[in-house]
Amino acid sequence: EKIGDLFTAEMVLDQMRYSGLMEVCRIRKLGYPVRKTFKEFVFRYRPLAKGVIKDHGSLAADLEGQKLLKSGEYQIGKSLVFMRNDQANILESKREDSLARVALTMQKAARGFIARRRFKKYTMVLKELEAATKAKDEGKLEKALQNVGILPYLGNHIPVVQKAKETLAHVIEAKKVMKMVDDAIAQ
Repeated sequence: EKIGDLFTAEMVLDQMRYSGLMEVCRIRKLGYPVRKTFKEFVFRYRPLAKGVIKDHGSLAADLEGQKLLKSGEYQIGKSLVFMRNDQANILESKREDSLARVALTMQKAARGFIARRRFKKYTMVLKELEAATKAKDEGKLEKALQNVGILPYLGNHIPVVQKAKETLAHVIEAKKVMKMVDDAIAQ
């Protein structure tokens, strides 16, 4: 009786049973439309756990202990965890909150790292500038003042930078005066 476009109720019912479609329909009737494999369940909801998680059972027990999973709102099958829509929505909401906290913690660490590196660069530039100011060497001062561009507001508000600029101006002026004196003596 396997002829194209010919359907017998008995054969269709057998095919549905063998393919597992009848089981899916029965589970859907029970009201567990959200289905997750054990691996997916553990991967998605592990951030919500407070204790040590070994498998899907320990995760479910942990979440039930926290009152995030309610008995009767989920079932554990042979290879899947079945949940009702409300239960799945609660877990997803809590998961998003947990991941947002983790993201904030990571951002905090990254911003701290960046700030420490900037501070290190800033202090290095300022130390180099102080050393050049003490040496009163025109070349060192010019080189050190070229690096102040990385400082906020080009370092114009920092006394060390202001003093270095003044010192450079004095050194240049003294150099001009010395040249004029040398020229006057040479004549």
